[in-house]
Amino acid sequence: MINKKGLAAAILLLGLVTCQIPTSGFPLEDKVTELLNQTRVGNAFDMYSGYLNITHTKKSLHYVAVMSEHEPINDPIIIWFNGGSGCSSLLGYTLEHGPYIVNEGSNEMTENPNSWNKNFTVFYIESPAGVGFSLCGDDKECLYNDTN
Repeated sequence: MINKKGLAAAILLLGLVTCQIPTSGFPLEDKVTELLNQTRVGNAFDMYSGYLNITHTKKSLHYVAVMSEHEPINDPIIIWFNGGSGCSSLLGYTLEHGPYIVNEGSNEMTENPNSWNKNFTVFYIESPAGVGFSLCGDDKECLYNDTN
């Protein structure tokens, strides 16, 4: 159960993040053109990976956006936070519901037949700053990392 303070923080964070998303689409320089150790040849969808700068700080949240295979312009958008400090949202992407998963004991990415992006665009955001590939910019601003 989320308490009022946690819900307010989540809404504030979402507001900060959404104001940074370009209205005309994702930056071309963030487009993913290849994945190492991927067994699937070609993509039926676009993927983007980049950073969302948090206003008035040196912090940047890393994101991966996986466009829907169905109708990316019309399909709903899911914004995914794995939750908890020290827990990268890329765990959901690589182990649970992303288009490719990494099986235990393997370093290859295999196609996930149950990927959520079959009918949704999924926007994975690594938060808080300091977790995963997200950046603090200044150690004094960074309260969390991949272990706490």
